[in-house]
Amino acid sequence: MRIIVVGGGKVGYSIAKQLSDEDHHVTVIDNKESVMKRIEETLNVLFVYGNGASIETLMNAGIKGAGMLISVTGEDEMNIVCCLLAKSFGVKYTIARIRNPEYSAEAQLLQEQTGIGRIINPELVAAREVSRLVRFPDAVHVDAFANGKADMIGFRVEPEDGIDGVPISSLSSKMPKNALFCAIDRGGEVIIPHGSDMLEVGDIAYLMATHTDSAKFFKSIGRKQMRTKDVMIAGGGKMAVYLAKRLNEVGIRQILIEKNEQKCKKLSAQLPHTTIVCGDATDQETLISENVGGMDYFISATDRDEENIFAAFTAKKCGAKSAIVKINKDECKEMLRTMGITTSVSPKEVIASYILRYVRGLANSEGSEILTLYKIIDGQAEAMEFRVGSKTKFLGQPLKDLNIKDNLLICAIVRKGELLVPGGSDEIVVGDQLIIIAKHQVINDINDILE
Repeated sequence: MRIIVVGGGKVGYSIAKQLSDEDHHVTVIDNKESVMKRIEETLNVLFVYGNGASIETLMNAGIKGAGMLISVTGEDEMNIVCCLLAKSFGVKYTIARIRNPEYSAEAQLLQEQTGIGRIINPELVAAREVSRLVRFPDAVHVDAFANGKADMIGFRVEPEDGIDGVPISSLSSKMPKNALFCAIDRGGEVIIPHGSDMLEVGDIAYLMATHTDSAKFFKSIGRKQMRTKDVMIAGGGKMAVYLAKRLNEVGIRQILIEKNEQKCKKLSAQLPHTTIVCGDATDQETLISENVGGMDYFISATDRDEENIFAAFTAKKCGAKSAIVKINKDECKEMLRTMGITTSVSPKEVIASYILRYVRGLANSEGSEILTLYKIIDGQAEAMEFRVGSKTKFLGQPLKDLNIKDNLLICAIVRKGELLVPGGSDEIVVGDQLIIIAKHQVINDINDILE
């Protein structure tokens, strides 16, 4: 597909890279020379210098032959205008990045009135991801499937868990019936596990289970399931506001620290149930005075990666039990690991995965709808959910008889709302939702899992 991306910043760059890696013809529009230089030097895409809301610029970018336009500049109104212009040229699919909370609250009406195909909000989606993590205290990574009926939970294997050095197939006494280890992150290397594989201390193990069964598993390995009660948030930007509102809905108390005094006054009006502190979240004395040691989570959500990392490091030093860091620069992830902070959220990656799922769904001609797609373990593997259609080629065949590709695992079947861990004799039927993990592979359609 020919795709135009307006805006080559962090989000636009990540989107352009992933779409280009999957052999789409991508053109990026931006009016900053520094952006142009970076993209031309590092990505296999075309670049058009100019204003994405200019008809001349769009014509130069090949708008008449484009199948999709994605506008992710820093200005909501600009993104709306770009999508409207694309629609007037006959572009079938349009996506606009909308960050303003007022616009986001009216997203459905805005789509209906303008005809924009999708409206995305990186900060809102990232806030949802953080709120899921906060509700799973043992997790360093949580992805939801089947409308929340199933979770893939990544957790660090500790010596006291008693599950290391034992073949996974021998852990049945600790595993609920419908729970499965579906991936292992061992020092940045992806392992799609078999029954003979063993976990090691320090691994990030990914468990697929319902919320109830995951709680049973963690109880079986001696981990106390403590409910999150208190959270400290650093930064008063859009993501922090979305997050505070979501945490308030589930009864979690929050203290939000923001440097800017004027912004603090505005936040006090926006978030009446949140304690707003005007101060520096990287300052040790400020954190101690606000009892950071009594917090279940410290969440760094400013707009600067370096500030987020330093604030989280200081909070951990001052006694915070766990830290979650918002980052956008890929190189910052390794820095976090060296500091012992394993939980991070990247708005640009969350949105890039969302768009990738949408584009793959459009390209799918076999009729199996892709419902969910997550990049995991630094993008080296993907977790995907498909709805099985009548054109699926292996309907009614036992899974043990299928010639499934290497480095791919069918880790769950969701049938009539119930999560099932598949066995060799199980068969797939129309209407099932299939959750799979694939390493270093592009799976556009459920039939692609076969050799």
